[in-house]
Amino acid sequence: MESQVPNPAANNSRDAEWMQLALQLAHRGQGWVEPNPMVGCVLVSAAGSEIGRGYHARFGQAHAERAAIAD
Repeated sequence: MESQVPNPAANNSRDAEWMQLALQLAHRGQGWVEPNPMVGCVLVSAAGSEIGRGYHARFGQAHAERAAIAD
């Protein structure tokens, strides 16, 4: 039986776009999250579609990854 492992190289063309979106999301926390870093998160399915996004909005609140999962 052949394995159905996704090929990570297949999505490389979109990786830069997802990273740019995560950076844009991160900047929404500027001035509100210190001393933590600004962080954005985009969850992408194995098929390459967006399934969640979030950012660390304020110090003491949920971090980007939890916000993305809740989305």
